[in-house]
Amino acid sequence: KVNQQFSCLRIPRAVQSEEPPTPLELSEGERCYPLEQMQEHRRQLPHLEEVALKASGLVGFIRFTSGFYLILIKKHKKVGRIGHHNILSIESTTLVPLFNDASKEEKGFVDQFNRFNLCKDFYFSYSYELSRTMQQNLADAKRASHGVNLRPLYLEKDPSKHHRFVWNHFHMAPFLQKENWQHWCLPIIHGF
Repeated sequence: KVNQQFSCLRIPRAVQSEEPPTPLELSEGERCYPLEQMQEHRRQLPHLEEVALKASGLVGFIRFTSGFYLILIKKHKKVGRIGHHNILSIESTTLVPLFNDASKEEKGFVDQFNRFNLCKDFYFSYSYELSRTMQQNLADAKRASHGVNLRPLYLEKDPSKHHRFVWNHFHMAPFLQKENWQHWCLPIIHGF
């Protein structure tokens, strides 16, 4: 919505079984569409089980014993600015199960995860790379203004430009492993 674009992400709901959980299947998430085409695009999707949630961002995925969950930021607040970039703090999150029926053991893991406070000292920005120093960001902005194409830090393979401060790097892995899916990624840092 920030760039006046939207993307659709199709995730088949896994069926609970005695077997180990199936791998996460993602489809249709690589394309971006103009925001004014959203309603038309939704009508064209067959067999859509829609989960309507208002969310500020997608932290990533997590799996316990029964299947995957989508971790969403439900509420945030503005805590500062760096130049014209807003810095936001997480106020509340939610786990959306991507499978049917959870075991008692699974519910215990979910309770433990929910006790972990993602609302204390976790920050993000839609337009600024918080996991890097201001000097790195300014140098990259200058290079970009001279036509050098730069990749976000969390995509870098060079160990000197690592993503050690991106708290949710592991949770974003399903998007990072696919070509052209990185627009779903919202790097989160812990502390400031």
